[in-house]
Amino acid sequence: MVRDRPAVHACKHLGDRALVQSRFRGVELTDPYDGAPVRWNPIRRAPKRVAVGSHYLYPNLPGKHRDPATGDYAVDSGHLKREIAPMAVHMLDAYFSSLVIEGLLKRGVRDVLGIHDNWLVPALTEAGSGGRVFPGVQVLEAAIQGAGRAWLEGLGSVYKEFIGYLGDTDDGRWFQQLEADWRARVARQDWPTFAAV
Repeated sequence: MVRDRPAVHACKHLGDRALVQSRFRGVELTDPYDGAPVRWNPIRRAPKRVAVGSHYLYPNLPGKHRDPATGDYAVDSGHLKREIAPMAVHMLDAYFSSLVIEGLLKRGVRDVLGIHDNWLVPALTEAGSGGRVFPGVQVLEAAIQGAGRAWLEGLGSVYKEFIGYLGDTDDGRWFQQLEADWRARVARQDWPTFAAV
């Protein structure tokens, strides 16, 4: 089980390591659902006084420092380091939700509303072939249960990329142990059981 403090500390350390590589790029990962590149780079901002008639606005505009090669703005280091852990949780949450919605579609449910970890489906739905009608909640529960295996199997890229940033540090070795535990769990086919209430 991942404990809070080591994970948060490791994520902040990951931010430090990413900023050493480039103060403009932020953290770059691969989305576990579709393989799309993900870039977390909250840019450094500063208020700028802008006259509007006889009044002033102070919008927070991108800072002055830019990468001459790419035009990227400098990353707000404090914001990045604070946000890596919650952004990772949100990414893995969205991955799971995508798998649930995909499972609903495979089961014949066409009307789905997904908001974070909540899914609305019709009270009765035609699921599968043969025109049989099932309670929507029953089909949803099956889709949630069916997503556990794919979700767990898909975590490998996240471990690999976190370890890539952390290298041979205490936090990197901690993530290597988490990855080894994950590999053993996948090998045992010990799939997580998720539930909706």
